[in-house]
Amino acid sequence: MTLITEIINFINKFFGFFKVANGEMHPYNDDLGYGTFEDARHIWWIAIVIILSIVMYQYCKKNKEKGKKLVKSIVIFVLVIRIELQIIKSIVGCSLPYGRDLIPGQMCTILIYLLPLMIIFDWKKIRTPVCILSMMGAIMTLLINEYFDSRFMSFYTIEGIWAHTMLFVIPISLIGLGELKLEVKKIWQIIVTMLIMILWAIFLNKVMLKNYEPNYFYLEKNMLPGNLGGKYFFGIYTIIFFVLLGIIYILPVIIRKLSKVLIRGNEKIKKKITVIAIVSILIIAEILTIGAETNRKTKVNEEEKQINLAILLSMVENKSLDFREEQIQERLDSIVGENKVEVKKGIIGLKVKFKETGNKYKTINAKSNIKAIVIKGKVREILKYILEAILIVNLIIVIFLIYKGRKEVYKV
Repeated sequence: MTLITEIINFINKFFGFFKVANGEMHPYNDDLGYGTFEDARHIWWIAIVIILSIVMYQYCKKNKEKGKKLVKSIVIFVLVIRIELQIIKSIVGCSLPYGRDLIPGQMCTILIYLLPLMIIFDWKKIRTPVCILSMMGAIMTLLINEYFDSRFMSFYTIEGIWAHTMLFVIPISLIGLGELKLEVKKIWQIIVTMLIMILWAIFLNKVMLKNYEPNYFYLEKNMLPGNLGGKYFFGIYTIIFFVLLGIIYILPVIIRKLSKVLIRGNEKIKKKITVIAIVSILIIAEILTIGAETNRKTKVNEEEKQINLAILLSMVENKSLDFREEQIQERLDSIVGENKVEVKKGIIGLKVKFKETGNKYKTINAKSNIKAIVIKGKVREILKYILEAILIVNLIIVIFLIYKGRKEVYKV
């Protein structure tokens, strides 16, 4: 397989659609990802969303005009890309009947349209409900999603991650710009808007698309992990809604109160603590990644299974942990078929290439592999201890900064 063929294969997987059992066309999914909270990419996505929100808030707060232009540019980009993708999905039949993807039915899909339009046309009357519900939808997607079920990330997965990131970051940016204020008297607007969207979802589920068994707003089938709530799952949805509403409204108040009480509004101290907080988020993300990668079971595809089987058979036959390229080639020829796999000696270990798919793999002898696993485990353990120590040091620095800031205020 030539380089050009490999590039075409990648483009096909990255942009293409593939037919699934029910006849719909879906983006490529190899089902080799580890899913929520076990896949490092998910953990880092959450960390990046938090850090990006902090950075955008601070930037917009200090650069009002530039911040407005940046926010508007971002939402226009989000809207244009999403409209184009929904048109493409409607044409290829990602959701049957054809054209269904043009109808926004899920909460986040509706808000990916509404949030940019609200900012572009300055619809002030719906600013609060749209922004708060956007943040709620983003939080739920951050916690429960299918983006990381595949090892290979298609363009559509990346676009979904980007769009949901902006559903959270943009409202935070508007708070920084002073254009969004969390007023308790407007909570009724959020509840009414949510009820209107639920009625729209019910109409789609029960009337307009009832023959296609849709599950908009997850009103027909429970989307909670472990089927939480059973047949009363809507009650759990309601509890989650009000809990998130409370967090979004109460958390900023708590942060402002703590800032006034602990550092007396000292901007220099606040900047330093913000930097430490960002560094700490990165450290926590890496600690969680180490934990996830240590405890999870490794997923392999069919080709990797065939390689592992060939290695195992060679080890059993030779009664040794070592194996040679000709042995693996012979075994793979008998497992996969002759002239379908190419085994070459690499700088470290062997290189295995499947000719039909163009997929390449590297493997080393079992003795070296065992050593590598042991060393990697020890390195991870040491790294985890170092990162935990740095977190403690960060906490001590924050306490010192708070003490120093209060002392300076008292001197004044």
